Amino acid sequence: MPNPRPLCAAPHCAIRNHHTDACDNPQQCWGCLPRWAADGLRLCQVCTARIRQDAARLAILHRDLETALIGGGANGEKTTGTGGGPAVPRDEVMEARDAIRLVLTVTVKVITGQRGVTLPREPYLQQLPAGFIGPPRLLYRTTGDLGRLALFVGRHHEWLAAHRNAATCATNLRQLAGDGRLRAMAYPVGADRLYVGDCPMILTDLDGNESVCDTRLYQYPDQALIACEGCDTQETVEQWQRWIVGDTAAHVDAYALAAHLAVKWMRPVDPAAVRQWASRGKIGAVEEPDPVYPGKTRAKRDSRNRVLYDLVEVVAYAERIWGPPAGVRRKMSA
Repeated sequence: MPNPRPLCAAPHCAIRNHHTDACDNPQQCWGCLPRWAADGLRLCQVCTARIRQDAARLAILHRDLETALIGGGANGEKTTGTGGGPAVPRDEVMEARDAIRLVLTVTVKVITGQRGVTLPREPYLQQLPAGFIGPPRLLYRTTGDLGRLALFVGRHHEWLAAHRNAATCATNLRQLAGDGRLRAMAYPVGADRLYVGDCPMILTDLDGNESVCDTRLYQYPDQALIACEGCDTQETVEQWQRWIVGDTAAHVDAYALAAHLAVKWMRPVDPAAVRQWASRGKIGAVEEPDPVYPGKTRAKRDSRNRVLYDLVEVVAYAERIWGPPAGVRRKMSA
């Protein structure tokens, strides 16, 4: 009897709303069943592609952490955002940059030491796919030496996905690229880009398994379209918001609400602010019948266990405390 097809070896791989037999809480679990590994690889198609994407993100993150470091206080002990965000210890930023450099360097050494190839002096631009996190030349120019390492890792991402240590390589890259603490240090409140939400596009692998892209989306002042680094979708901020929050009567979590408010009012909004409004009774969570206690209700949550709020109610409260949205103010002053 032939051996069953292996599952993806990456510990962070999971199909949304699909669970293993060992899952002890499928109602609250986002998903814990890995995808099938791609033919000849130890990782699935999604996690294989993420090796390339995460390497590129880390090079960009390394550069932006340096920018945050340069913008620190005059005493050199703290670094803060231009919008008055919480201070971040300088040594933590330095440690984060060292960790990024170490992970990319070790990954490159695995490739050069075991595949018999060398790191080229110049980036090999023509061999890279067109959808590689924007123009490869721009990545290299703006991220310097780390960009060169990231391009090299991206060039050999399928070889890494077939390596016996594929799970370790993919996990090391993903843990840093998706670390919210590192992102908060690199992009403090008041930075020159606006977080507009997480990409809701559905990705389908070769076996038909679906997963949400979930890549963070940012709007830059000089870009007409917002491009998702995870799935290469490009659209206007208005279209992205329609996809993320849905209809005007949608029930949305605090993260999507914060991004929606930030876009409408053109100001940074922390998801914690939405939760604080709820704790003060200014807005209320959407309620649903409690299955444990008949006759009672509880806060409605999504598949990721995030509390849901009514979009119309939250927008109305924001308008009471902040005034009309930015677009409305421009029309009124015209």
